[in-house]
Amino acid sequence: MVFVEIDRNQESLNRITEIVADVERLSGKMDWEGHTLLSEEPIKLSDENFSSFLQLDPEKYLTADEWRSQKAEQEQQAEAQRLEAEAQDNSNKILEFLKPTNILEAGITDGKLHIRGARDIATLEIVNFGHGPDIMEQVGISESAIKLDHDKVRFAKLNQMLGELKALPIEEYVVIYNPAHKDILVTKVA
Repeated sequence: MVFVEIDRNQESLNRITEIVADVERLSGKMDWEGHTLLSEEPIKLSDENFSSFLQLDPEKYLTADEWRSQKAEQEQQAEAQRLEAEAQDNSNKILEFLKPTNILEAGITDGKLHIRGARDIATLEIVNFGHGPDIMEQVGISESAIKLDHDKVRFAKLNQMLGELKALPIEEYVVIYNPAHKDILVTKVA
């Protein structure tokens, strides 16, 4: 084991690399690992993430708890951005799905689909979108029957706007589908 104490600065990583090279002149090539206060497991010096566990600026030094908290916050932000991008992608897919209709305008905000036809408008809360059988199973309506006591006027107006697509009431949901397409859009009346 080699114990070396060095100053915390921008040259620390280079200094560690130099020390390793000096020791390897005597010992031969070795598989080096390091421990820092930020890592729970040993980290290989050859790992490209090794430097992320080094705190090189003494002015910005964090305790292990502060670092983990900061890292968790960064991961949460990254996950939120990923989910937002996924939602945007899903919104684009839904709007593409709605193209073969009589809808004049369509938009999605805050999980709600807003559509306008020649004479009517509708706002529907988006529940799920994707491959029909999978989505119906996820929502829990794969074996549910069409609701017979629905607002027939509202559905007639909605189906008029949808053109080639159709809307069916199943339980509390409005299922929009295209007979020539595999995907469905499950919504609720907003």
